[in-house]
Amino acid sequence: MVERGLEQIPLDLSLIPTVQDGLSDAAERYRRFAKLAKDSLGPGPNMVLLIAHLPLMSFINRATSLHLGVVSAVREHNAHAAFTLLRAYLELVALIFYVDAHPDYLAALEKPMAELPKNTRLSFRQLFEFAATELAGIRTVYALLNEMAHFGSTALWHPFSLDEDEAEEGTLGRLSFSTGPRWRNPDDARTALAMLRESDEATLELLRRYATHHIAPALERGDRPVAG
Repeated sequence: MVERGLEQIPLDLSLIPTVQDGLSDAAERYRRFAKLAKDSLGPGPNMVLLIAHLPLMSFINRATSLHLGVVSAVREHNAHAAFTLLRAYLELVALIFYVDAHPDYLAALEKPMAELPKNTRLSFRQLFEFAATELAGIRTVYALLNEMAHFGSTALWHPFSLDEDEAEEGTLGRLSFSTGPRWRNPDDARTALAMLRESDEATLELLRRYATHHIAPALERGDRPVAG
């Protein structure tokens, strides 16, 4: 039996027919983050920012920043940047999932780690194991992204391509390499955009949950605003 989170779930590239389609779709999702932030402030003209809103706004800021970074990297054919940022984005997904269930954990994020007692913060392994209780395959995807982000085998061999069609007698083929950003495989850009789509959709859903579980009750109680 496969451990939770280590399932192998194929990435659906059919949702990203072309790179341009993927970029257009990403732009639409980006706008949904701003709408979610606005909607969380309450109905009507008397919107209010509560203490409970602060984590949500920080999560949104982090998500949109990573989103734009991935989009920029895709446009620049920068695989190292795109997949490394996607790794950071997946860490955010796991963190939001945990904080929604354990809001007291925010206290561990409010100060630099050097100012906290040892082991106050959870390791990413612990966060991903918890996220795996619902998010199938998340640990598998994280391991794949780590190979690029931590300069594992994916990163090491990324600059090189072997064209077997141009093999001369006694050789394996023609070896080419690049010293600058590039996609190694034709579908790599679409893969990055498909991963971005999954990260965006997961984050938007988790942020909606967070708002429902922690902000809506504060609005109903009439908690004190951040200022005033």
